Amino acid sequence: MIEVVDTEAARRALAAGRLRCPECAGTLRPWGRTRERTVVDHHGTRTIRPDRARCQTCGRTHTVLPAELLAGRSYTLGVIGPALAAGVLGVGHRRIAARLRVPAGTVRSWLRRARDNAAALCRVTAQNPGSAHLLLAGNVVHLDPAAAVFESMLEGWRRQQSARFLRQNTIEGRLRLIWCRCWPSVGWCCPASRSTAWSPSHRSA
Repeated sequence: MIEVVDTEAARRALAAGRLRCPECAGTLRPWGRTRERTVVDHHGTRTIRPDRARCQTCGRTHTVLPAELLAGRSYTLGVIGPALAAGVLGVGHRRIAARLRVPAGTVRSWLRRARDNAAALCRVTAQNPGSAHLLLAGNVVHLDPAAAVFESMLEGWRRQQSARFLRQNTIEGRLRLIWCRCWPSVGWCCPASRSTAWSPSHRSA
């Protein structure tokens, strides 16, 4: 499977032979489309048929999946993402389900899967380049792994920016921009204590 941000651009690149096979780096060529899928986003349900590609070298086929979709999930990232973010903030699955208009059992399964994988995500994040690894310790077991990753990403990114000798107001402005982009999705469920702690305007320099 190959995830792409711009479906049309990926389709043009595939037709021109500019996409490479993730298995052998061979040239990919168009190979029809997948069967129809019904997905649910904020605007309701829609039917899609992602493109398929075939490697001219190894013969393997790959689905070219838009980044907003998740393999094996009928809900888009725009629905699942806010649900997971709300879960990190301590909101119960029933309240999340009511807000997003998703069955409570479905939301519960998302949160359970995220919790099961959170510790592994902490370990991977601590071992790979990025902002969170600056703060996450590999020998520490976090009581709330998902929240630890999120907070470490924000603070680690701040430190990276400071190491580049950027002015403090520039860093704060960038953090505020990220916060404003994320807040519409999770602000409805954020407890006041956490929102104050994570908001750039309330963090100490």
